[in-house]
Amino acid sequence: MSELKTTFSNQVGAVEEIVTEATLDALNAALAEHDIDAERIISILPLPGQSMAFPKPPQFRVLFRAA
Repeated sequence: MSELKTTFSNQVGAVEEIVTEATLDALNAALAEHDIDAERIISILPLPGQSMAFPKPPQFRVLFRAA
């Protein structure tokens, strides 16, 4: 699991993101680890896996409001 911090608005740190494995267990563990509740989640985007060149499994990208 990796964590990326990106700013998506004029307010610094208003929206953050995490990237997890594309399993419900990994998603729930990441949300609990970062103390993210349902009201703060903006979107959960599926990222396709890549099988050629640099293989990587499918992932979820979670956008959420910063605390």
